[in-house]
Amino acid sequence: MDEYIENSIYETEKFCRETINHINKARSKEQSTKLKKISEEILKKIDKINHSKMIKKENESNILNEPLMLGEEVKVLSLNENGYVQTLPDKNGNLQVKIGILKVNANISDIIRIEKL
Repeated sequence: MDEYIENSIYETEKFCRETINHINKARSKEQSTKLKKISEEILKKIDKINHSKMIKKENESNILNEPLMLGEEVKVLSLNENGYVQTLPDKNGNLQVKIGILKVNANISDIIRIEKL
């Protein structure tokens, strides 16, 4: 997950530098229109980074104090879907979660427990 976030930040910074260069070279209305499109893309990339940071915060705040149980409801963060634990984590933290009719392999670091009220 950290590599994904770092890569997103690197891509965004590179894109911003290129955009600044385009802004400095802009001289016509046609170029201004292109810059508006580019700025929209920048905003999308910033949203992507913010989403990545949010997932990381959720993941960091999800320290499983108790072991998972078979059949327990969990959320797979990378898929943003809820499912049920089918296998307990192995020594590497990998487990299987059933989401609908699909069985998905996930790592314990990508799982948060669903709080039941």
